Amino acid sequence: MSNANNSITAACETLILDRVDWENNELAASNRKLYSILSRCFDVYKQLAANPFLIKHVDDLLTAKDIKATATLHPANKLMKLVFGDNDRRRVSAYATVMKAALEDEKKASANFAAWVNKKKGIEAIRTGNTAESSTTAETKSADAFNKATTQLSKRHAIAKLGPCSNFPDGTGYVMVLAHIAADRSLSVVKFVGKINDDRTKSLVIKVAAEAEKADEKATDKLSDKAVNKAAAKNKAREKRAIERNKEEAENEKKNNSQAEQDRRAKLRSDWEARQVQTDAYDEPFDENLNWEVTYTADEENEEINVAA
Repeated sequence: MSNANNSITAACETLILDRVDWENNELAASNRKLYSILSRCFDVYKQLAANPFLIKHVDDLLTAKDIKATATLHPANKLMKLVFGDNDRRRVSAYATVMKAALEDEKKASANFAAWVNKKKGIEAIRTGNTAESSTTAETKSADAFNKATTQLSKRHAIAKLGPCSNFPDGTGYVMVLAHIAADRSLSVVKFVGKINDDRTKSLVIKVAAEAEKADEKATDKLSDKAVNKAAAKNKAREKRAIERNKEEAENEKKNNSQAEQDRRAKLRSDWEARQVQTDAYDEPFDENLNWEVTYTADEENEEINVAA
């Protein structure tokens, strides 16, 4: 029995050493080669992303190689199918996910693709989204969201306040409470649920703050709409008054022009009548028997005129 145990132990130790040697040599070399191929795939994928019309060439190659791909399949998946074949769909999907993630972080991925993959903790970590960097980013975003939410809620008036109590948990922050409201609207705290600022409470705080912010925006929009409608009503009333004023001015101008025309015509008629009176004064009957005397005066300097006279 002891010999069998020693044999198993020795075999396992040998397998471990072989695995370490494989990881450090063959696997490492294989990964370097794979990352090199994926890096060149990424160079092609960037061109496809920049110019969608180039995807037709990939489609033509897929058809030529009898690799099935739907028209709606993502370009990254089409490219990975073309390069790695369609035998292992899980691998194709994983590599396509790497292409998409690399494009989102194009500057770093383009600088050194292999280093970028290693920093992301490998292809599988990128596929599952379980990278150390993404985890840290998510935690940072969550903390920022909670801090923002607490700041927003601190500016709001509390519905009710309870005085200090020795049964309350130690610490400062937000905590969920199971409470009972009586018929007279008095509140009885039954139990504190969870711990102060635990993950569940933080999620609820962020949600409540977001709903409050949304309600504020809706109220603001309502006030804004009311102000816009009020302004529109004022403008409409102002336009109406302007139209009425212009109409009144036009009517007054028309009346003034009409009165001026009447005055002009009256003056013309008055002038004509005055001239007619003067003309009538000279319209007396002509007496043919009336004797006219003509006296000629000699012109000493003009002998011709004198002769004519």
